[in-house]
Amino acid sequence: MSGQLFSLAIEPLLGLIWKRVKGVRIQGSPCVSVSAYADDVSVFVSNRVDVQELEDCLQTYSAASSAKVNWGKSGALLCGPWSSTEAPRLPGGLLWNKTGLKVLGIHFGSAEVLSYRGRVLIINNLAASTLWHRLAVLNAPPGLLAEIQRRLVAFFWSGQHWLKAAVLYLPTHEGGQGLIDLESRVAAFRLKAAQRLLYHSDLCWKESAHALLRMAGRMGLDRASFPPQC
Repeated sequence: MSGQLFSLAIEPLLGLIWKRVKGVRIQGSPCVSVSAYADDVSVFVSNRVDVQELEDCLQTYSAASSAKVNWGKSGALLCGPWSSTEAPRLPGGLLWNKTGLKVLGIHFGSAEVLSYRGRVLIINNLAASTLWHRLAVLNAPPGLLAEIQRRLVAFFWSGQHWLKAAVLYLPTHEGGQGLIDLESRVAAFRLKAAQRLLYHSDLCWKESAHALLRMAGRMGLDRASFPPQC
């Protein structure tokens, strides 16, 4: 419960940063200024104005909540053509570095220091996880999941593919890497939804689902077509 309460308490700060800090834009995607997981907050700045706005947001939130940033446990990663002398000055005596930064236990920075296990964590916990809420209820366009999977595998290898992708999907105790397989996860979502429909009665969407099931292929299927196993 404490984690949930903290998430509610920090939401005003995140909203303030999102509103006032412009952040960065990567490959034509919408601007990103802040990302948070519990008390681990990452802020993206692109100029001195962003840094000043961030300082103002922190001061405002601190005055209202008495919460303070632990700068001793904070880090800053400098990306792009900036030199350390040209980069904006950071609050709390924080210094820029260009070697790498650890976020949620994952190292970001030079590809040479990113292990295979670290790449799996990035793919499973950061990249693929952004798809789950949509894929749980929607079907992806033809070929989209295969293309995303191809790019995830390419990121894992970062060069020469030494093994077939199917080997990477195996758990580590079976010689694989535990890399997520998008198609398998979507199939698991569908099976779980079918299980809930067949064996749970307190579903607000049950009648709509039964109507769609009866229309599927004009076969007139319903719950009675799938009797429970004895």
